[in-house]
Amino acid sequence: MIASYKENIIYVDRGRSIDIMYKSCFNKLPENIRHDLRPPTTPLIGFSGGRSYPEDVISLEFTVKTYPLSKSIMMDFHIVKSTLKYNVLMGRSTLQKLSIGVSTIRSLAEFPTMVG
Repeated sequence: MIASYKENIIYVDRGRSIDIMYKSCFNKLPENIRHDLRPPTTPLIGFSGGRSYPEDVISLEFTVKTYPLSKSIMMDFHIVKSTLKYNVLMGRSTLQKLSIGVSTIRSLAEFPTMVG
């Protein structure tokens, strides 16, 4: 869940240091939260060293759920205008904050939660 919007198409990228949300996904978010944008302060640096700037940055609550357990954190999403089959790219810093373990062999992600 990203700010109460259920998002199923997230790519976990352990090599990426920031979290990216594509503009098409951002436009699906409720209107009342889309106004909290701020300008980007750092460029995105690609594999070849090329630099580009995201359009905006927004802080949103991100919740990982496995019924009946869940864990939430605030994430800074860098909004970029591009099209891929994923809507969000989750970077290694978020994986660390959520203590998510990724298995590329099994194509799964596991995370610990507190049973309440």
